[in-house]
Amino acid sequence: MIEERGERSWRPERFIGTLEQQVKLARDPESRPGRAAARAALAALRRGLGHGPGEVPEVDRVLQRWLDRASDHEERLAYVIGPLIALQAQGGSTAALEEHRPRDLGASLAEFQRRQEAKRASARQADESGQDDRIDPIERRLLALLASHSNGLSDQLRGVVTLLKTEDVGIDWQQLWYDLWRWDDPERPVQRDWARSLWRSDPAVQRVGAFDDNRAAKEEDDIDLDEEDEDDEA
Repeated sequence: MIEERGERSWRPERFIGTLEQQVKLARDPESRPGRAAARAALAALRRGLGHGPGEVPEVDRVLQRWLDRASDHEERLAYVIGPLIALQAQGGSTAALEEHRPRDLGASLAEFQRRQEAKRASARQADESGQDDRIDPIERRLLALLASHSNGLSDQLRGVVTLLKTEDVGIDWQQLWYDLWRWDDPERPVQRDWARSLWRSDPAVQRVGAFDDNRAAKEEDDIDLDEEDEDDEA
């Protein structure tokens, strides 16, 4: 059941904006006091990966100051999203500072896949033997995510963020927040959206779809021919 928000309730947009500001400060060489504090805060948050409220005091010290009036569910999500943003910012990745980001996590994985395929093509390492039916690592990641209960998402998301960092692929953190908020919806709208974002943007999947359309058209033609034969026999 999705909780209703009051006018004076805590807002995830502000929380995420504050964290993204910490990432910018950590990268700003001209803001020395602010930079040191931001880097320390992000380092503390990374120690909270996979942990919830009250489990890591250093993380509580950073996050609780930004969680005034947050509900229990919002607090739990903050302890998932906050460390992931800090993880993405680690190692000089520019993805955290991108203004234009894929629309959801499935789209982020699709963008990662496109960049990987472009690299393989430019290095002349693309497989020319035809379509490969094996499931690649990106699809395995998404399949594992889609099968996860909300209680097990944190570890899966950590692996995905680590993977996306290698290609500097951005993540829409606000969208991810609202997706996780709705994760346990029995109709699974988030899982459907992520699946569509990855597999509908995959050229191989589009080719399969085109094949299915052609086969359906052929079957319709065969039915028409059968009906004509029946008319002739009559």
